[in-house]
Amino acid sequence: MLCFFACCAMCLQFYAALAVGHSRPAHKMAWSVGFFFLFQFAVQILGGMVIIGLDDLGIFQWAGDLVAALTGPWHINAMTATHLMMMLLIVVSVVYGAIFYFVTTFFLKKHLNLE
Repeated sequence: MLCFFACCAMCLQFYAALAVGHSRPAHKMAWSVGFFFLFQFAVQILGGMVIIGLDDLGIFQWAGDLVAALTGPWHINAMTATHLMMMLLIVVSVVYGAIFYFVTTFFLKKHLNLE
């Protein structure tokens, strides 16, 4: 499921870049390629900033302590931890795709220039 949602989110990013690029008056495909790289660059920078911010806040240590407190004498095994991480990544992929879905629909409804 993670691969499916991640691929859908990537396709939505591609369509968003096409919608934004084709709203420009000239060189529509060149703008689309440029916007694709711009979106990809922005997502990578924002993702890195979020991870650095979470690390500075101590969230990763706090989450480890919380898991240890919740599990008590029981410890989660590697398979359970993997499934929890995959569920979190599925949610992140869905949010990532939703953002690009709204960008695509906005530009297709309001700013599409088909001259």
